[in-house]
Amino acid sequence: MTELNQKTDIGELGQHWHERLKELRLARTNKAQRQPRQAPQADNSVHIPADEELFAGTVHEELTSKDIFAGDDSTYEELEAAVHVIPAVSASVKSSAKAKSSRPVPISLTYSSFSPLEISLAAGVLIIVAVLIFEFFSPFAIRSPWHKAQQSQAVQPTAETVEPVVEQVEPQVEEVIAVEPSQPATLQSAQQLYLKEEYPQALEVYTKLYENPSVSKDDLMKDFLQLQMALCAERIGQYNQAAIDFRRLLYSRSPVVRVMAGYHCGLLEMHRNDYLSARTKAYQAIALIDAVDFDKDWAYSFRRNCYFLAAQAMTKEVVRLCDTYGQQPAELWPAYSAADEIFLNLDESKIYDLLNSGTNKLLPAALGPQVQKFDNQGGFDLYNIVCDGASIEELVGKFSFSTQINSKWDLNLDDSGIRRQLVYLYLRSAQTRQFATVAAGCAGLLADTSDNGLINIYNPSSYSLLSEHLTRLSSQAVSQWREFVLMFPEDERQASVHFALGLLYVPANLYTESISEYKLVANRFARSPLAPYALVNLANIRCNLKDYHGAYEDLRQLTEQFPDSQVSVDASLYYADTAFKADLKEESARIYKKVYNSALTPDVQVSAAFGAGKSSYMVQDYEDAEKWLTKYLAAVPNTPSRDLYQAYLYLARTYLALDKIDFACEAMNYAMQGASQYLQKEEYIDVIPSLVDAYMKNGSYVQALNLLGSIDMTSLTQDESVQVLILKSKMLRAMGLIDRALTIFGDRVEYTYDKQLRSQIYFELSQSYRQKGDLNTAGKLLSEVVVLAKAGPLLYDASISLANICLELGNGSQAISVCRQLLELEPEAGVKQKALEILAAAYKQNKNYDSAALALLGQWK
Repeated sequence: MTELNQKTDIGELGQHWHERLKELRLARTNKAQRQPRQAPQADNSVHIPADEELFAGTVHEELTSKDIFAGDDSTYEELEAAVHVIPAVSASVKSSAKAKSSRPVPISLTYSSFSPLEISLAAGVLIIVAVLIFEFFSPFAIRSPWHKAQQSQAVQPTAETVEPVVEQVEPQVEEVIAVEPSQPATLQSAQQLYLKEEYPQALEVYTKLYENPSVSKDDLMKDFLQLQMALCAERIGQYNQAAIDFRRLLYSRSPVVRVMAGYHCGLLEMHRNDYLSARTKAYQAIALIDAVDFDKDWAYSFRRNCYFLAAQAMTKEVVRLCDTYGQQPAELWPAYSAADEIFLNLDESKIYDLLNSGTNKLLPAALGPQVQKFDNQGGFDLYNIVCDGASIEELVGKFSFSTQINSKWDLNLDDSGIRRQLVYLYLRSAQTRQFATVAAGCAGLLADTSDNGLINIYNPSSYSLLSEHLTRLSSQAVSQWREFVLMFPEDERQASVHFALGLLYVPANLYTESISEYKLVANRFARSPLAPYALVNLANIRCNLKDYHGAYEDLRQLTEQFPDSQVSVDASLYYADTAFKADLKEESARIYKKVYNSALTPDVQVSAAFGAGKSSYMVQDYEDAEKWLTKYLAAVPNTPSRDLYQAYLYLARTYLALDKIDFACEAMNYAMQGASQYLQKEEYIDVIPSLVDAYMKNGSYVQALNLLGSIDMTSLTQDESVQVLILKSKMLRAMGLIDRALTIFGDRVEYTYDKQLRSQIYFELSQSYRQKGDLNTAGKLLSEVVVLAKAGPLLYDASISLANICLELGNGSQAISVCRQLLELEPEAGVKQKALEILAAAYKQNKNYDSAALALLGQWK
């Protein structure tokens, strides 16, 4: 029996065999009761052989059922059937039978109950089966995470199952379904699944371990399992569930769990664009790193990521609130690590040690924050600060009392509840500024130290003046980045730091500093993917400062240094526009044509065609300008836009230069349809006179008046409005509407104080009166013009017109005086020739023929 017990570790099979054995014995007993008993022998005594007799005799190698059990034929058939079903047990029985004597043990059928030996054997079997059942099927045995490695290896699910013995009349073919065994719910198996990045399966195992009743009595291990569940949920994209689990762990008894929960809560808050909350969680993790006995390299790397996360969150909050004249490329913010390697490849005891690490360090602060000052080292006072769940107000007050450093709370009255925010903190060898930043950050506040050592505390969620709020946030973010550079100078994300500083200096109007940071990224970190973006942002700042030449140089460096980058390709049109604004018209035309031929996108091609057309017009290449502008108007949708009406305006100018008056007028009509909404008056007001003259040459007076009527007079300056009225007066005079032309100025003269403008109005009125035949009134108005006007075309025209009126009125002496005054001004040759002719006619009118002859010869003095 000893050998049999050693070989029969059969689990469920042993239980099944025991049940079957009881059924056989019960059937045998029932059958014996039904049959009549045989008459007893004369000798009723039972002969019990001695040991020598019991084990003497021949050893049988193969035993049958009849050799072992007593019974009739049906009993032996049932035993043989059971042996065939369970060969493993049969083999064990046969092997154990070989050690016995060939002489069978006499079993008397006269006994109606089992012998004491059989009862003790059956009891032993029952005990063994019960132990096996408890070991294999107890929930504690399967799900407990406290199993040792050898226990987890021993309790493996059996790959094969044994069907129970069922008596069937006819043989049937049964379909065999292979069932994959489930993953054992042990801590070791969960860790292995996590290492293999099989996070859904690992989450399932961690959940089973967490739900184990034995785990609920151990808070530390329960928090650890919940942390692992949250990490798995985060990895598979279940961010809401992960956030819920991480938040529950922020107040765990284990500092390491709090640190991990705070860090990952910060990452999830960043994912939700809640940047101030993300900054708070990052500082909550920083505050407890010193309390845990982490691996030094891991702690250094983790601390660095937390500080980077806090600075990034503040930077994004600033950028969210303002326009920073720059892009935030995806490469600016590298991916964060899960920081979960501290729990990997650790056994249960080491995990317990890590979970308990730091709990004792917070105990001294159970009754209140503790502040310990060190001697001055290197000119700075250092402090050890411990706080275990005290309010931020109590912590700051304790620090101020212990260090004699005063603090100021710049919070609104309705923000008094913020002072009761609980803080868990353990800082070693911290300076005042470091303590203020971390402690305030744990409560979602901002803190800085003034030159006199005063600690100022602000609430970033409440402000009254946006500009002041932006300045404060950007200053805080800049300080965080500078501190990061000083603490971690070898960090590989230095390009991101300087790029972020370039973004942050703009809201504070520190454009010089921002330009320096971007140039640093572009030149020192030229291999960084941020370098081309830095050049684009640099050009943006310069363009906003109207430094188009500087912006052009930055974009040229971009195209030369990174010609194949997508950033350079996307900025090619911007490069051409900047060259145009820098008055590099030939260069801009070349770049525009290159961009068009690159065939990037239809929209870019259309814009490049427009740019090439206007650049060609500016360099007086009118044929090329006509080609590109026509190409643009044929491709662009007929949707009202500034570029559309600008293109028509440039095309009108081009047609005027090409002396295509009809096309110019038609293009101008299209341009004026959007003049009031999409064009500035300075862009088209100077071309109006040329188009009116063109209309007048063609006799299209109505079209000219319609053109003038489409101008919004209220948007014009006094000078511009006078010019438009003069054009209307000319059009009316050309149409013969003299009286209407005289009334068009109304009382404008009385309210015009500029002498030059008044001179222009007088001159136009004089022309109307002269055309009407009122020469005296025309002469008086022209005399005013001669007195008021400056030397120039208006004065010359007025003098010539006045001299002619004087001749017509027979006042030759006045005509001579006007002409001589005009000749004294030494006008251009055409004006001088007209003045000499009028002077000669005036001398002739006065019968001074010698002077008339000399005037014709150009000798008037």
